[in-house]
Amino acid sequence: MIYDEDEVIYVGMAGRDRSGSLRRRLRDHASGQIVNMFAQYLFLSRVQFVNDERIRHPSEAKMACRAYLRARCAFRFVTAADGAEARQLEQQLKRELGPALNP
Repeated sequence: MIYDEDEVIYVGMAGRDRSGSLRRRLRDHASGQIVNMFAQYLFLSRVQFVNDERIRHPSEAKMACRAYLRARCAFRFVTAADGAEARQLEQQLKRELGPALNP
């Protein structure tokens, strides 16, 4: 789960294909790379509105996403026994928490 201060904004899982890792997944999200779907959601819905000046270049968007994540966001995780349990938990948390960026 990714929080923006106290609000759950994203729920996801690592290791869908059994080769993923939580560390790599969180590093990808925290990178601010706009090719990352989470960063796209974050940028389009929140980051671009932080300052009055328009962000015009992908490298500016990446830096702005990273800064936003560092200043406002936290990651929390729950471990699951296997991929099936993880998918079930992800769906349950999405229903219960209603994350803003991927409901």
